[in-house]
Amino acid sequence: MESDHALSDLVQLFWQIRKTMQTSIQQAYPDRPRSELAMLERLHYIIRQNGQDGAVPVSALPDCLRMLAPAVSRTLRQLEENGLVERIPDPGDHRKALVRLTDKGEAIRLKAEDRMREYMHRVIDRVGEETFARMLDDLSTWEQAMQAELAREE
Repeated sequence: MESDHALSDLVQLFWQIRKTMQTSIQQAYPDRPRSELAMLERLHYIIRQNGQDGAVPVSALPDCLRMLAPAVSRTLRQLEENGLVERIPDPGDHRKALVRLTDKGEAIRLKAEDRMREYMHRVIDRVGEETFARMLDDLSTWEQAMQAELAREE
């Protein structure tokens, strides 16, 4: 079926766009692992969406990150060793831990975000703002349809 081939191409295209964007972010810190920069951004987003006072429960991360708990623990330990995040006791329940970005982690994340923003502005200049706006509208429509299908399957 021709649409199956097109769907495969779509998945490949999204994968390539993600890889290209990560490469752009990497240019801000060529000596840092790509996964480290991506994780700082993901943690920032999760904290912004689900956290309180700039931190989020460690126990919430596996679901939010769609990662297994041992992988989350390993990743957090590496980020802690590099001084990019810290675990702190949950003031509401000292048996639990919260995680937050350190000042160093936030500074690195912001520099990478600035680099990505500059890069994307150059890309938008290349394709035109109208093309960019249409793409956003189309992708929003697709994402809403995809979410509706997921909800229907549950």
